[in-house]
Amino acid sequence: MGGGPTFQYGDMFQTAWNQPGTLFVVTGNSYINLRGQLVMGRGAAKALSERVHGIARMFGDLVREVPEDYYLLRVPVHTVKECLGHWCRVFCDVGLLQVKRHFRDVGDTALIKEGVTRLASFAKDNPTQAIHMNMPGIGWGRLSERTVLPLLADLPKNVNVWRYSYQAPYTPYCGQGWA
Repeated sequence: MGGGPTFQYGDMFQTAWNQPGTLFVVTGNSYINLRGQLVMGRGAAKALSERVHGIARMFGDLVREVPEDYYLLRVPVHTVKECLGHWCRVFCDVGLLQVKRHFRDVGDTALIKEGVTRLASFAKDNPTQAIHMNMPGIGWGRLSERTVLPLLADLPKNVNVWRYSYQAPYTPYCGQGWA
């Protein structure tokens, strides 16, 4: 396996959200607010928190349990339902890839690289599970695509990296380009 992820354009939430048997990953920080919630106020993290009431608190509790950086959190659907209630309308596993520590920080390539390494290991161990994630660090992380793309090279094909259509690059990257 390997060869890089599968690149997708469009609205990841419109197309891939909540499909049973998939892992849906958003990027985030590790800042916990006074209410004990992970700050999920921008980008894909905000979109997820708007769809799943209580997920910011659940991630806040999980991040507090980690002594330093969490890099990648993967929460199976049955654990999400245990934390948020069996009535919650989540049918996929959810994940959080750390791109920075504080929500105001610029994305940290070392954090992204370690999170991607862990995600690649999981994806290679689970080659039939589709994984969907937004492109890390390029939105509110303020990193360039040129900086981030090489960090994704070890991801296998079952990882779908999403960008909105208006974010399409003008030239392909190293001949692989975006689909």
